[in-house]
Amino acid sequence: KAAFESAISIDPNNSSAHLALGRVYIRHGVVEKAVSELEETIRLNPKEKMAYWLLSEIYKDQGLHKQSSEYRKQALNP
Repeated sequence: KAAFESAISIDPNNSSAHLALGRVYIRHGVVEKAVSELEETIRLNPKEKMAYWLLSEIYKDQGLHKQSSEYRKQALNP
């Protein structure tokens, strides 16, 4: 986690570091922070399909099927 936070502090536009930090937060069950990092990933790199996929899974787990479906479509859209 610290390495990704450090990378972001050096380059706040590093979408890969935001994605990686979001994945760390998912593993630790810190969903709100994971969502924030994944949304930042998409803002910085709208073509990052993994961020859309992970958000779709988070929303599915929360029972938010409409949001999940929207993000899943983006993840699977070529």
